[in-house]
Amino acid sequence: MELNDVRPAEVTFKEKLFASKFSEIFLIVVRGQECVMKVHHGRGPRRYYEPADRELDIHVLESTAYRRLFERGICEKGIVPRFFGTIDKFDPGPCQPYLRHFANDVYPPSAIFLEYIPNLEMLDLNNYTQARMNMFL
Repeated sequence: MELNDVRPAEVTFKEKLFASKFSEIFLIVVRGQECVMKVHHGRGPRRYYEPADRELDIHVLESTAYRRLFERGICEKGIVPRFFGTIDKFDPGPCQPYLRHFANDVYPPSAIFLEYIPNLEMLDLNNYTQARMNMFL
């Protein structure tokens, strides 16, 4: 199921799953689909000292990566969560109090919608094993 042209008012928040200074991840329901919504803080215009030949917006980088994985069938193989779509530069007002950390941002947030996988763990040095690496290759 692709989630295109989602309006913030369509999102029903169930639970906050993770938060960092860069993004927050929520379990949500939108259009009857339970999924994860990863919300990124908005990024302003490129600064004079930033490289012009490289994308710096984390939302653009991550959504492009998931879109490419989806288009090449990697998501369907179960290696990474399925990608459902994005909502770009939206007003967080209708999503209060859940998106309160985005309410006073200078630039509007953006989000990606991904498959919800219960008990999913983020890979780090403590749980990254050779056996897991072999599954990815």
